[in-house]
Amino acid sequence: MAAKTPKPDDSFPLFEKFTTLSKKKAKEKDEAAALEQEGLNAITTDGRTEDKLEPEDFKLEEGGERRMVVEKDADEALTNLIAVLKDWLNEVLVADRMVVRSLADDLYDGQVLQILLHRLFNRTLSEPDVIHSAHGQRQRLESVLAALDELLGRRAEWTAEEIYGRQLVPVLRLLVAIASAARAPIKLPGRVTVPVLVVQKRDGALQYTRRLESVTGPEDVFCLADAERDMLDDIFERSPERVGLLERHLMLFINSNLACLNIEVTDLARDLADGVNLIILLGLLEGYFVPLHFYTSVSATKEQRVANVSLLFDLMEDAGILRPTTRPEELVAGDLKAALRVGLPIFSKYKSGRQ
Repeated sequence: MAAKTPKPDDSFPLFEKFTTLSKKKAKEKDEAAALEQEGLNAITTDGRTEDKLEPEDFKLEEGGERRMVVEKDADEALTNLIAVLKDWLNEVLVADRMVVRSLADDLYDGQVLQILLHRLFNRTLSEPDVIHSAHGQRQRLESVLAALDELLGRRAEWTAEEIYGRQLVPVLRLLVAIASAARAPIKLPGRVTVPVLVVQKRDGALQYTRRLESVTGPEDVFCLADAERDMLDDIFERSPERVGLLERHLMLFINSNLACLNIEVTDLARDLADGVNLIILLGLLEGYFVPLHFYTSVSATKEQRVANVSLLFDLMEDAGILRPTTRPEELVAGDLKAALRVGLPIFSKYKSGRQ
């Protein structure tokens, strides 16, 4: 009997077909993902030329504007700044079991900012912790920013609309100001800029402007770290009895020089808070008159007092005195340690007579 010719085993070719089909689908999926990513990158990089972008891509109303970070042009300083701020926020929020992964996306609704307001400045608002409606989130954000603006003394660098719109530059500026006001134990790089593409809709067409927006000032260290303590920190903690002695010596020095103008300082922290007496004092010691329009002699707002103190710091630098490590807002707040930090360097330079 002739041997039966075996039928070819179709199972392997079938498996091979399925494998090939699976690989093909996986490849198509990868290509689709890559294409999607390329489309996303086109918004923040030069993935496609500007003349190919259409107004509907940005959903802008006529006269509207949108700013986007050009990620491919971002430098290491910006990356470092974001990482430092993120780590610091997560340390502050650890007790609240919250984790910040994206500065712009996680702060937009005001919840994290409300917690920071409480943790760092002991300010509590009546806003609920969890708000689901967009209107409620926006309302909370407005309340939190109003409280922060009162503490920080400025708002020109950010708005509720920008924070709620998840715009990175205003968020960074706000966080840097909060960290500085809270004297956070972190080091922030100076002169950080963010490359931004500004898209505006004019007459139905998109117009583009590229620019660098500043986030931090020229200082290499923007916030004082715990390790960067000075003599006054030790005196206040270890020898509080010496604080009164320093206060009396400084007050005597100031009054002896201002007596010719019938100005008397009786409370160091209070009477130096607006910067006026120290501006006048420095002018007398240096032999010049500071024009009255350079500062506000009778300041009605915190912003005016901060501006006065900032001018004082500039005058101190011009006189060869190191710029105080304290912030203008601390002196304005009536902090005695801040008053000593600002006044003692002047005392040290001129205590033996005009230099």
